[in-house]
Amino acid sequence: DEGLPIAMIRYHYADVGFVTPQDRVNFFYPKGSSGVPDLFIDGAKEIYPDYVTYNMISEAENAPATLTVSLLGKKPSAADSGVLKVKMTGSATVSLDSLNLFIVLTESGIDPRKWNPPYAPPNGETIYDNAMREMVTGQSGLRFAIQPGEKMELQVKYGLKSDWKADSCELVVFVQDMKTKKVQQTSAVKLSGLKWEEPPAN
Repeated sequence: DEGLPIAMIRYHYADVGFVTPQDRVNFFYPKGSSGVPDLFIDGAKEIYPDYVTYNMISEAENAPATLTVSLLGKKPSAADSGVLKVKMTGSATVSLDSLNLFIVLTESGIDPRKWNPPYAPPNGETIYDNAMREMVTGQSGLRFAIQPGEKMELQVKYGLKSDWKADSCELVVFVQDMKTKKVQQTSAVKLSGLKWEEPPAN
């Protein structure tokens, strides 16, 4: 709502707390099959208005980037898989040797009332947006390292199931340092906007 670029990944598989190595962000999940996790940032519980979250995002946004990421590729066809090209350039001063690349395929505009059988969400939510369809790289990601100023390209194939709508899908990419757990860079592209080559410079 504040217009800041942010990505949140929800990965909940047990009723346990999750704490980052820096103890800055903490999730405490409720017991049982339903409920909303409590989110603590820098020791403060997340409540509205979310000034703590806003300040953390602003702080991260203003930190110098350790690498840049651009996305190219093509959509799947009836005859072939889709391909995502992830092009990265390391900063001039930082060497990173424990990075993992993660690629997530998401879909928006999903109406569960049209499923077979139809499903009526108990919370009244009728349309699912940005729902994860697949971890393209698997949950472990792809390990790589990058040196100062180095240019690198990784290509990954992906596909769509018959009931996924390509024009409603997006590929979300993030690079995480597996030592510190810090996300070093993120990017996203709609399948409808994928280009195989970069546009010529003006």
